[in-house]
Amino acid sequence: MKDYILRPMTLEEVNDLVTEAEGLKDFLPSRAKPDKTIMPLMTKFSKKDYFKIYGYVNAEQKVVAFITIFEENGSIDIGPMYVCKDNRGMKLGFKQVEDVIERYKTRGVKEILTQTWGENQASQGVFAKCGFKIVEIVENDRVNGDSTVKFKLEI
Repeated sequence: MKDYILRPMTLEEVNDLVTEAEGLKDFLPSRAKPDKTIMPLMTKFSKKDYFKIYGYVNAEQKVVAFITIFEENGSIDIGPMYVCKDNRGMKLGFKQVEDVIERYKTRGVKEILTQTWGENQASQGVFAKCGFKIVEIVENDRVNGDSTVKFKLEI
């Protein structure tokens, strides 16, 4: 993992990863449609100063993971994040969140917020291991009836 350094990404760099056939579609609950949800969201915010995309590339310079950040008034909100199917099990999701915490801690950020699907045990595990605490669970608020689990980390 030491070979992976979190770096700023462009929307174009992560586009293929988001839309690939075996990409996000196998990671999100079956009702989610990343090409219709995540890409429009990232496209909408990509030109805003408060929106950042960071990620990792492999030796061939192919994007293997990304994490999105919304910055606001001394806090950040972690938005969609993803690790390529072939790179799972390497703790890259955990490393991304840790690297974001370190990056923003040095910039004076006092809290980090995020949320995930109730079904997404992998993301919940990553956030818990990074020290996030569950602050709210909103039941049945997703189109599919799934819940949203909201997390907070005070730095």
